[in-house]
Amino acid sequence: MRFLVIICVSFVVLSMIAPLASAASTHGCAPSTPPQLTGTSANAPATYQSLFINEVLSTPNSTWNCSELGALSNDYSKDAWIEIYNPQDQAFDLYAARAYLDSGPGSRTYFLPLGSDIAAHGFLVIFPNANQSFYDKTTTTLRLLLGGTVIDQVTLPPQIPPDTSYARVTDGSVNWQTCELPTIDASNAPPLALTPSPAPTQTPVPTSTPTRTPTRVSSGSSGSGGWVDTGPGKSPVSGKQPLWSALQLPTDTSSPPAGASTRTATRVADPASASDTTDIPRKFLLTLLTTALALALLWCWRLFRAT
Repeated sequence: MRFLVIICVSFVVLSMIAPLASAASTHGCAPSTPPQLTGTSANAPATYQSLFINEVLSTPNSTWNCSELGALSNDYSKDAWIEIYNPQDQAFDLYAARAYLDSGPGSRTYFLPLGSDIAAHGFLVIFPNANQSFYDKTTTTLRLLLGGTVIDQVTLPPQIPPDTSYARVTDGSVNWQTCELPTIDASNAPPLALTPSPAPTQTPVPTSTPTRTPTRVSSGSSGSGGWVDTGPGKSPVSGKQPLWSALQLPTDTSSPPAGASTRTATRVADPASASDTTDIPRKFLLTLLTTALALALLWCWRLFRAT
């Protein structure tokens, strides 16, 4: 009877802890076995960049594999993933085309498993560490090959933070960016990824030299002055210093200087700082339930010992 009580208490506590563990990952996930596609698929062509390595997350620190949701282990070594993008109008069977991943000539290879179909303009997420150890600390280059032909490759930057991906922005683009909010099995589009700076704008060269007058105006908080441009064909102001209260600051409609970058700062939410705040109640409840389980086991042990 007492043994049954212990089993019941343990089952109740574990059933309450498991949802908390799975709820700790606030991002999406992908199945380790790709869903079966409807319709027909052809063998992928062995043509350079007919497919793209679209996004890579090599340092996981949470559950990205949907089949692991609810697990109590903190071992995320099998959650590293690679997303492949198909820009073509035809679905492809990568298994039949003998597609595989490696990190260079003579390195370890990972053959894509049976059922690795990718839809037209779709994505395929691969977990190469799920069945074997493919990633390690020295893996910086990834190649996608079909029958020995390199289809696409990428060199990962050093020291990518945990749960941060390296992605093409947008899908199939030549621009790569680190992404604090990875878009697993979905399109890579701003503002989820850090956006690159736009190209510098060129200032047109003026056709005539403007006339300047010795009138100084306040530039703002710094207190220094600047020249007022009267422009060609305008009469200069008199040499008498006007009253400060009567001055009217000109409207700045000038273009940025040549070669200047028009970077727009985009603040990307830090999922780690947000999750730290939201996980406090879960951690407290997890600690409370663990303590209750320990006390229940201790109570049962004392009952057994007393008898």
